[in-house]
Amino acid sequence: MSSGQMSFGWTGLPSPGQEQWIALASLVGCPSEEDAEQARLECLKDAPMDDLINGMLQGELTFSPGLDDGTTLPIGGGKAWRDGNVMHVPILTGAMADEGTLLVGPNATMEEFLGAFFPVPPFTEDMVQAIVGAYKADPKLKSDFDVIAALYGEFLFRCVRSTLPCPSMPLHPEGSEETNLLQPQTMLAAASATHQPTYLYYGNFTATTFLPPEYSWLGKFHAAEMVLMYTSPTDERHTPETRALADRLRRIFASFARDPSAGPGWDALGSDDDVEDVAVLGDIGDEETSGLAMRSRAVVDARCQAFAEVYAAMEQLLG
Repeated sequence: MSSGQMSFGWTGLPSPGQEQWIALASLVGCPSEEDAEQARLECLKDAPMDDLINGMLQGELTFSPGLDDGTTLPIGGGKAWRDGNVMHVPILTGAMADEGTLLVGPNATMEEFLGAFFPVPPFTEDMVQAIVGAYKADPKLKSDFDVIAALYGEFLFRCVRSTLPCPSMPLHPEGSEETNLLQPQTMLAAASATHQPTYLYYGNFTATTFLPPEYSWLGKFHAAEMVLMYTSPTDERHTPETRALADRLRRIFASFARDPSAGPGWDALGSDDDVEDVAVLGDIGDEETSGLAMRSRAVVDARCQAFAEVYAAMEQLLG
């Protein structure tokens, strides 16, 4: 499976062409003429890494999978998923409890965030306020940053992976049958039901002991599982809990990579939100643990239904 097929939501849209590469080439002093593709490629390969990074920052450039003839990236990603036109291999995927803390600006205002991710139009004021209200009602989210980080993390990471279709949001909103957007609610449901077994985990642990103390506010941050997996078992910053959890994570990922058909150690996603088919790694409620416990999607991602109308509107918008 190509990396492009593993993206969905806003990030599931492929690159429109070579414009970003040509712009970067121009910024770092490489040939930018359309017919200088080979010379541009060689120049970019020889360019210092710092020059490329600074050029991307200066030009505000990002790179997504490029469309080809369908060999590496299906044309019409959403429809390809629905039709089963993907590599039929098992999927292991998951998200951390606090995905957003590391990824949103600490000084971002609620107005700026909503304007960027939930603009009115195309969404309605009622849609947006219902979502914000669902998060502000949580007593654990005390500041606007807390609300923004939680909203961002669940909207773009957790809910796109685990929420399945509900009666209020059809699989194919009117006018969206041919959309390239991979509708979040259908992606995993379709994969587990017809394409390949799909295994979901929820990381409810932190790795802030490996960071300077001033970063403790990051909580259970984006990619904390990768920090634990790739930190030496003898690292003195380990607590007993993080060392045990790191060992468990290595076993899970290594065994799945060795034999995906055997799964990571728990059941694949089913069709029922109430079935306990999500592996919670780390804490269970207020109980600190380095273990693994099974919970249902209805419990782990109870707030995800707040995005139902917005996800449906996104698919109609891009259809």
